[in-house]
Amino acid sequence: MLDMGFREDIEKILSATPNERQTVFFSATVSKPIRDLIERHSNEPKSVRIEQKQLTVPAIEQWYYEVPQRMKFEALLRLIDFHGYKLGIIFCNTQRMVDELADDLIAQGFSADRLHGGIAQAQRTRVMNKFKKAEFEFLVATDVAARGIDVDELELVVNYDLPYDSEDYVHRIGRTGRAGRKGMAVTFVSGRDIYKLQHIERYTRTKILRGKIPTAGEVEERRAEAMVQKVREVLDCGNLSMALTDRLLSEGYNSTDIAAALFELLAGPETAPEKEIEEPRKKAAPSRAEHFQDSSPNLRPASRGMQWVRVGAGRETRISPRDIIGLLEDSLGLPARSVGIIDILPGQSFAQVPQQFLDVLRDAPRLIETNSGDIQISLAPDQDSKKDYQAGPKQKFPKKFKGPK
Repeated sequence: MLDMGFREDIEKILSATPNERQTVFFSATVSKPIRDLIERHSNEPKSVRIEQKQLTVPAIEQWYYEVPQRMKFEALLRLIDFHGYKLGIIFCNTQRMVDELADDLIAQGFSADRLHGGIAQAQRTRVMNKFKKAEFEFLVATDVAARGIDVDELELVVNYDLPYDSEDYVHRIGRTGRAGRKGMAVTFVSGRDIYKLQHIERYTRTKILRGKIPTAGEVEERRAEAMVQKVREVLDCGNLSMALTDRLLSEGYNSTDIAAALFELLAGPETAPEKEIEEPRKKAAPSRAEHFQDSSPNLRPASRGMQWVRVGAGRETRISPRDIIGLLEDSLGLPARSVGIIDILPGQSFAQVPQQFLDVLRDAPRLIETNSGDIQISLAPDQDSKKDYQAGPKQKFPKKFKGPK
């Protein structure tokens, strides 16, 4: 509460209380500012401390994953898909990182929202109340803004950025594993973060286990098993309607083919194989030209009525989903909220756009002038790979995207 700016309010309330009173202060941790506050507003205070062998709850599984900084988001998606988490808090150290990560999650189809000190108090209250009611899946937040959130059914806490202070680690992961339930705490580390993690282990007197990010094949196997289990449950319930099955059998299809076709529908369209998450190691960064010339991205099939569009800027220029949406809406004349799934790669990005708005790109790409340089927008290479495009005339763009800071 002191960190959130309520120090003056608390001081004012305590100053207005009678001299003869009984005062009890409770705090999970007693830092120097809290100790000073207690000394000023009490007479010869007695301290009662509950000693614990561990500062963290045994019901919380604690894992860390050593991944390169640029692969954190892919690792997060892989863990969510593999374990099937539905309610979690993801902690970042800066407001900018909170905004970027929340936008990235929303672009991938997750229901997510954000919470940080740069958001108005009324909006923060609305977001917190919605999260307590589980009206969205993932809350991306900074430490200070997330104080006071108490959700009993919280499954997952992710330290997307390692906290600066060991006490903050305890506060973060303590939001899961409540009311007798089990919880999972995941921490991403890269480079020298491993030494900070060892300090946290000493402070909490807890061993944090090292985990390995599931492979794409393992995630797919887990999805398949979950789907088969759902089918088993339906079969075990009985009372199945056979009308449609009998119709297909009467048309000459056998039962095995019918079952395989239904599984095909349940699984959805086959997607391109995902790139494996590499172990952290020093590696020369590819040039912008190499990124630009990558004309074979692994893109999932576009949704019905949509088509992939390529944007000639990627993660290395710190472009965000919000930048891409603004770029496409202004340059292609798209209506609000019409941009679909967004995939941001190191040197380029891709977004799904309604097909009826792409006539301007079918003859030639469009070159957009921004504060960070010219950005080319074109149909994705695998959509019209037989055409040899030459960039069309340069278009002045309102320059909402400012590039790296």
